[in-house]
Amino acid sequence: MNLQKPIFENKQYGPGGKLPFLCWLFDSSTRNHIWCMNLISTYAVLKNGLEYPLFWRFWRKNENQDDKQTKLELARKMLLDLRSICDERLWVAMDRWLLCKNFFNWLVEHNFDWVTKAKKNTVLYCKYLDPVSRKEQYKKINPKVLLRTVYAKLSTLGKGGVISIPDIYIKLPYDTTNRRGQPMRRWWYVPIAAVASTYRKEPVTVDGIIHEEDESATYQDAYLLISNRHDVPEEVAAVYVKRWRIEVFYRTVKQELGLTNCHSRSEEAHFAHMELLFTTETLLCYARIKNMFINQVFQSSDSSLIRMEAPGWCKGEKLAFNRKTRIYGKSRRRAGVP
Repeated sequence: MNLQKPIFENKQYGPGGKLPFLCWLFDSSTRNHIWCMNLISTYAVLKNGLEYPLFWRFWRKNENQDDKQTKLELARKMLLDLRSICDERLWVAMDRWLLCKNFFNWLVEHNFDWVTKAKKNTVLYCKYLDPVSRKEQYKKINPKVLLRTVYAKLSTLGKGGVISIPDIYIKLPYDTTNRRGQPMRRWWYVPIAAVASTYRKEPVTVDGIIHEEDESATYQDAYLLISNRHDVPEEVAAVYVKRWRIEVFYRTVKQELGLTNCHSRSEEAHFAHMELLFTTETLLCYARIKNMFINQVFQSSDSSLIRMEAPGWCKGEKLAFNRKTRIYGKSRRRAGVP
C-alpha cells in the first residue's frame, strides 16, 4: 500500500487580541501577518481512493528553551506515530517550508520517500569532467538556471507538462569519526530526481502592509520538484500532484465544517474543536468511499447480475449526520427553543 503524507501548514485564526496561545505569524492566504495558531497536519491518500486527515499538532512559540519544539520535530513525531502502525515504504509530499537536509536524511532512514518544491536558494550540483585533471567534479547550479535550460522544451508540452532533468545531485551531511575517534560531520553528493513542470498563473490581490515573497524556485510559469527517488522521476511528479488534496481538505473544513468559527478564548476549546473537526472529516471521507464501493456490480447465487445504486456524495454526507441532526433538534425542543 502506497500512502502519501503531505505535510502542510495552515493558520487557525484566533478570536482577536493578544491571547497567550496566539502567535504573530504570516498568513499565506491573505499575505498578512496576524495573531493566529499554527497548525501542522498530515493527510493520507491511499491507492484505493480513500483519503482522510491523519495527525495534527499545534505549533506555538515558547520562551522556555527546554519546552521549545520546531515544526520539524512535530513532523517527526507524527510520522513516527504512523510508523508504529505501518511499516510499508511510504511517500511524503511536503511543503517547501520543511525543506531541510537533516530532515531528508531522517526520512530515508525511516523508509520514507520524499518530494518537495525547490527553493530559490536551494543549492544543487551537476557532475562534469574536468579537462585538466581528467576527474569528475561537481559544480553548483541554481534551480532557476535548470528551469531556464529546459523551459523551451517544457513550454511545448502545455500546462502540466513534465520533464525530468538527469544527473542532478544534492549535498547531504553524514556523521562519522576522524582518525582520533572523535565525531565529525562530512558531506557527500547524493543523486536526486529533478523534475520540471508548469502551473497555471492566477492573479493575486495583495491588501496588507507586511508581505513575504514566495521562496519557490520558478522561471516564467515553471517550477522544480526534487526527490530522493531519482530512479522513478515520472512517479515523483504524480505523487506531488496529490499534495493538492490537503489544500482541498482545508478549503472544505473552512467553508463547510467551521474551521475558523471557534471563538473561544480557551486554548483547550480550540484543541477540542480541532479534534472534532478532523473526526468529522474522517467520517465523511469514509462515507464517500463506501458509496463508491456500493456502486459496483455484484453477482448473486443464481448468476444473475444485480446493480446496487448508492446515493450521491452530498446525500451520503447528509445521511452520515442524520442522527446528529435529530438529536440536536430534540434537545432544542426540550429546551423550548423553536
